[in-house]
Amino acid sequence: MKTKFYIGLLYILSSLSSGLLLAQTQASFHIPALYHVGFWVSDITKARRFYHDFLGYEEPYSLLTPQGDLQMVVMKVSEQQVIYLFPNSKKILPNGDNLDHLGLITDNLSPLYQRMTLAGIKVKPVHKARIGDLVLTCSYPDGHVFEITQFETNGELMKHQGLCNSETRISNALVSATLSVKDLDKSLQFYKTILGFKIKHINVGYDALISVPDGSDTLHLIQTKSTERALLDYKLEVLDITKANAILHRRASTLGFVIEEIKVNSSVTEIRCKDQNGTIVVIAEKSL
Repeated sequence: MKTKFYIGLLYILSSLSSGLLLAQTQASFHIPALYHVGFWVSDITKARRFYHDFLGYEEPYSLLTPQGDLQMVVMKVSEQQVIYLFPNSKKILPNGDNLDHLGLITDNLSPLYQRMTLAGIKVKPVHKARIGDLVLTCSYPDGHVFEITQFETNGELMKHQGLCNSETRISNALVSATLSVKDLDKSLQFYKTILGFKIKHINVGYDALISVPDGSDTLHLIQTKSTERALLDYKLEVLDITKANAILHRRASTLGFVIEEIKVNSSVTEIRCKDQNGTIVVIAEKSL
């Protein structure tokens, strides 16, 4: 009973804190979706084989360092979602953790920056990134880095609208990511109070499923030991899992990738596969 009381008190206080921050922030913002997942990769050639040849994504653009070396490869999932690949094996941690950051979309960064600074969160000022969009970067909690983007008409994503939407891509929807967190309560405070995420369900002391404030994309937070990878998996959604399974099996037999079929329940099957750095990609059928 005491545990339930303290949990209830926590979320009452959280709601009051959220209301105070909303009152202090004059303008509003919306976060409708996940934008991207970004990974360090040990071999960009192998990474391209996985994301282009196996999953079927096209590469609308890439970035070079000032010295002319390849800095980032972009794989286009949809008109507003991408996967970033950063070629640098030295950035991959001994436990295999290769997450650089996660990306969210917003329509108004200024009030979000104001809210974070009012809450005492360490955050870089809003600035224009090399790809032409406005971005805000923060690292909180558990060290997970978020890059929140406000699209600009001269940004790379907008310049590539209608282009590189490959017919061979296995999915055009990045719908979820699973993160390991050391302190679930602290994480939920951040996502709910600062970013406005909605809580879909909580298993106290174990995990929580939360959704973006203005859409259906989710983050699955799992309380784990510090030795776990930061990103445990991310999910791509398809309309027909049977068709997707057949396509991926054909490609896997040619390219040498391994596919694992997971039975979630009596009627739901998911496909799991890994890139060369152990990043788990989950392919799931869209719920009707």
